[in-house]
Amino acid sequence: MTNAGAIKSRDSFLDIAQGFAIILVVIGHVVQGSAENFDDLLGFKIIYSLHMPLFIFWS
Repeated sequence: MTNAGAIKSRDSFLDIAQGFAIILVVIGHVVQGSAENFDDLLGFKIIYSLHMPLFIFWS
């Protein structure tokens, strides 16, 4: 007997959410590499406070 019947369909919301978290990681690294005072940027602080917990939670 194969496991083909046991495979469930993927949840597209989780796939999109994980993709969003990956994009936040990339944006955070780009900002960190291109801005001199990246620690002072509010957007950088928001992205860095959320991107890894969201990525791990959705993984």
